[in-house]
Amino acid sequence: MILWMNGKYIDEKEITISSFDHGFLYGINFFEKFRTYKGQVVLFQEHYNRLITKLNQFRIKMPYSVKEILQVIQQLRSYANDQEGIYFINVSTRNENSNFRQSIINRM
Repeated sequence: MILWMNGKYIDEKEITISSFDHGFLYGINFFEKFRTYKGQVVLFQEHYNRLITKLNQFRIKMPYSVKEILQVIQQLRSYANDQEGIYFINVSTRNENSNFRQSIINRM
């Protein structure tokens, strides 16, 4: 399975998360699920807004635009031979450098 992590498409066997990742160490991360049906992401804007609301409550800036996230979901669907599915986005609070949010999107 191909995943998307921090702007790159990666095979699931190659993905790693630093043991110093703040979200990993303290369990501080945020997620949302996006469902595809007939080639479209169902209620995309509502799910995206819910994720942004959660991030804003903790003063965390989403590192990617709405357009970028939608494109990633569509590309991952393409990698999955256009199969319908649920796409899970996880945004960690920061990594060991304390200045970058780790983002992962995968198909469930």
